[in-house]
Amino acid sequence: MKAWLLTSPHPKNDWYEVWRVIGEMKKRGLDAIHVNPLQWTVVNSNFFIEGKKIDQPEIIVLRHGVYDTRPLSKVQTLLDNGTFICNKLQPHIDALDKITSHFKYINANLPIPKTQIIDFSDDGAFDTISDKIGWPCVVKWRFSGGSKDVYLCHGPEDVYPIIKLFIDVHRGKSSPNKFNYSMGLVPPDKKLDLRMLVQEYLDIDYMLRAHAIRGRHIIANMQIHALSLKGYDKFKGNFSNIGINNPPDCRIHLPTKPTSEMKKLVDQTLDALDLDWGGIDIFPTKDGLKICEVNPNANIVSAEAAHFRNISGMMIDQTLDRYRSSR
Repeated sequence: MKAWLLTSPHPKNDWYEVWRVIGEMKKRGLDAIHVNPLQWTVVNSNFFIEGKKIDQPEIIVLRHGVYDTRPLSKVQTLLDNGTFICNKLQPHIDALDKITSHFKYINANLPIPKTQIIDFSDDGAFDTISDKIGWPCVVKWRFSGGSKDVYLCHGPEDVYPIIKLFIDVHRGKSSPNKFNYSMGLVPPDKKLDLRMLVQEYLDIDYMLRAHAIRGRHIIANMQIHALSLKGYDKFKGNFSNIGINNPPDCRIHLPTKPTSEMKKLVDQTLDALDLDWGGIDIFPTKDGLKICEVNPNANIVSAEAAHFRNISGMMIDQTLDRYRSSR
């Protein structure tokens, strides 16, 4: 069967996850290629990559990240013509969207930190933060990943530069880094959506990441902050890549056994988002485990390294099982 690994535009063929997942697809007999949504076009229901007509795949493994999700609308043509996709297209997009996924957590009654959706075009935005969240707080762009565009703010003076950067990036006035393509450029004649996620700041020394494949496996890591970082310097968004070339100063990932509380929370979260897999970031608090966010395309490097487990192969097995049961 012909199969596509569909990712964001950034990853190249030597990106760890690309060659791992493509390798596991080929081990299972799939005629697999790696594509991104900017490579291929649709003309009268025919599909072309770099001007060459290609056959429609039977299967798509969806690993698209937080870049502009709008080109993924082309995938629907394939699905309408019978291609199977895993994760499902719209639930995957919804999970990338921090605002949409937040309301799904609420509707499913999942435990989360104090959170507000704040429209920074509203004159009362900072009053709402003071009343509902408090300072310091964590401000997250609607589409963000890799610990980018997630900020610790001690007061309104810390938020203003974040809003300015957001406007500059989405108006094309600032060169985006590889994680800042988010919603894509917005032309000057269109209103810019300034809603962002604002959460309470939790002073913790580690987080948990559960790589979960629905009904199959939960592989949990403890992400421990660098011991050299103290106080607010521990904040995850500020140090994700600190010390990457100096191991004593960087995060370490330890394999940990999922508890019954974590298993229940993971199952409920995947159900709420209708995902087959995802990386679920979890806060350990005195009131129990709480969802930070879910990344449907969560990076598998540290999890495979910490556990010596074949997460890539598990995802392909899940895809093939879902494909067979859908036929």
